[in-house]
Amino acid sequence: MTLYIKIQAEINGAHANQSTIISDPPYGYIEVPAELEENARQYLPWATLTIENDILTGITFDEDSKTAWELANQLSNTELREQAYETDPVISWDSNTMTVDAANQLWAAYSAEGNTDKATQLQALIVAAKTTIRETYPN
Repeated sequence: MTLYIKIQAEINGAHANQSTIISDPPYGYIEVPAELEENARQYLPWATLTIENDILTGITFDEDSKTAWELANQLSNTELREQAYETDPVISWDSNTMTVDAANQLWAAYSAEGNTDKATQLQALIVAAKTTIRETYPN
């Protein structure tokens, strides 16, 4: 199989690439010589290509593009908080551990049933868990 790299980086700085048995590179791609393939696989998609006379002669790691992409895709504290509410099992209740979102659903069910004692107890746990999460991911 031959490794091909798209010559023009994507808008995020990454280079598309593909391995195929096709002997001619797809349009806009360049073949990676066997002696550069190990480095290419290590660096892709964040790579700087050196091309001379339509031949790939060098490939290096592009730290700037990778860092820029990571910064652009970093979640805000608000997004991290919402993610924690949804995915972090931080509330212990009735021999179970649950997320804030799951506890809120259970609280609503208790409230709808008129089971105010359990709803009040669970609400205190929800408030404490949300306070801890907000301290971890402040505004």
